[in-house]
Amino acid sequence: MGTDADNVRMFRTGTHACGYWADREARDLVLDPHDPRLPQLYPQALDWGFRRSGDIVYRPSCAGCQACV
Repeated sequence: MGTDADNVRMFRTGTHACGYWADREARDLVLDPHDPRLPQLYPQALDWGFRRSGDIVYRPSCAGCQACV
């Protein structure tokens, strides 16, 4: 039997300026901010390497770079 975490919707952003490296572009993997289970899943998301900025729970997902992970 699966867990709630098995069914979490995630979205990948388009490229944007990297907040850590001025000469790089970044992409993020974002958990569905409208998922009512997000508060309960947040501790597990931290274990998966996600971060929070306001109401957005995300992790960097850049091709060929993990310098900030």
